[in-house]
Amino acid sequence: MATQKRNTKPSASKREEVKEEAPKRKLTLNDNHRWVICFILFFISAFTILAILSHYFTWRQAQMGEVANAGGELGELIAELLVGRCFGIFALCVPAMGLVLSAAVRKSENIRLLKVAKVLLLLMIIGSVTMGFIADTNGDIFGYGLGGGIGIDIARWLSTKIGHPGLGLLLVVAEYQVFHGSP
Repeated sequence: MATQKRNTKPSASKREEVKEEAPKRKLTLNDNHRWVICFILFFISAFTILAILSHYFTWRQAQMGEVANAGGELGELIAELLVGRCFGIFALCVPAMGLVLSAAVRKSENIRLLKVAKVLLLLMIIGSVTMGFIADTNGDIFGYGLGGGIGIDIARWLSTKIGHPGLGLLLVVAEYQVFHGSP
């Protein structure tokens, strides 16, 4: 008796059925996922605000190695990075952006995310450079100055390129354009 080979490959119509059975999955967030993400962003932003506000009053102890920040060691580390080394007193714009993002994830209709984020970002950068230009105190406040490390460094660099009067005029024009110019 001869054995017949069976055709183990599915026919073309069966292959099409197999392809149709496995639809592509889209990444979608249901309401529960949105609440979780919203809560996490809100918690991180609130903790960062607490750490920054605490750092405004306890930065001298941090310079001496003591941890007096209300957020503990982690709060001190975050605040020192954002306030001292980066943006100075305008470091609060970072967690404010986190709060705006948290509201946007929750689909709050009252917040225009891109406009608010743009204003906060420009306020943080221009404000930091302005404070670095006006109050370049070489570490008397927050260990770096009111403009933070980035603001002071940018202000010093721009002062060498366009001079003090040029930098002052540039900052006035930039601030006017951001806050009174076209949206």
